[in-house]
Amino acid sequence: MKAVTWGSRGSLPATVNAGHIRSKITRALEAVQDHDFSTPEAIDTFIDAHLPFAVCGGYGTNTTCVEIRTDRDDREFLVIDCGSGLRDFGAYLMM
Repeated sequence: MKAVTWGSRGSLPATVNAGHIRSKITRALEAVQDHDFSTPEAIDTFIDAHLPFAVCGGYGTNTTCVEIRTDRDDREFLVIDCGSGLRDFGAYLMM
């Protein structure tokens, strides 16, 4: 059996606001001193090695939607608790 949680933030979905994004940009810019950004690879290396996940990524904002699949047939699934994470699960199914 395989279980995937699509959105596991909590009881209420939360959006990212401008102040939060600004704070992340500020933290990233503070970390760039004395680093080489002359190639796309150097930029990727800096992001991976020097920025914490809270700065270079983000945490989920959806409420939980749980997808259950069996090991027998990956084409069949059961969805439990259709929170707002259902939208991401639906987008995944349409890919």
